[in-house]
Amino acid sequence: MAFISAIKHNLSKLTEFTGRDRPGIFWPYAGSVLGLLLIVIVISISTGMGGVIEQIEAFAAENPDAVHIERSPGHYSATLAPGAGFTPDLSGIFLPMGGAGLFAITLLAAATTRRLHDRGLSGFIALVPVTLLMTGLAIFSTLFSQFTAGEPDLLLFFAGFANNIIYLLSIVLLLVQLAGSSTTKPTRHGPIPD
Repeated sequence: MAFISAIKHNLSKLTEFTGRDRPGIFWPYAGSVLGLLLIVIVISISTGMGGVIEQIEAFAAENPDAVHIERSPGHYSATLAPGAGFTPDLSGIFLPMGGAGLFAITLLAAATTRRLHDRGLSGFIALVPVTLLMTGLAIFSTLFSQFTAGEPDLLLFFAGFANNIIYLLSIVLLLVQLAGSSTTKPTRHGPIPD
């Protein structure tokens, strides 16, 4: 019953960025949202890859000398000749994943803020990984468009790589803060929750 009440509590407070929440209220909800996000990601990749394979097959039919395809039970491999001029459209994978990620961020924003408040911290800490994620998406979107136009900017690639490392570190640090013990005294964010 505590699991369901934690879900109801957080869903009823989607826009409430004030107050404090204990770990027992936060983690069942956060785990459920992240579990659903993972399911959407797996479905997006598996259905989106079918579209990518269709694109490769169509390109191979038009350009048989530019693509070598190997098929066997449980295996599919396509090798493109250098300079083949083919870049698959990955929007069928990335758009659903991006939409689901944005939806998950929306669902978790207030709950994460209240959990950080319970630790005596500002909810703005959670904006660091979100900002780094959006920056990384912009960088790699630009890189993918450069692949179709010719040579990608290696400096931009390394900036994206560094951004991704910092993003992963910020996620770990945020999780450490969210998993930490509650403060045992009232804070500027409110009294000790029940």
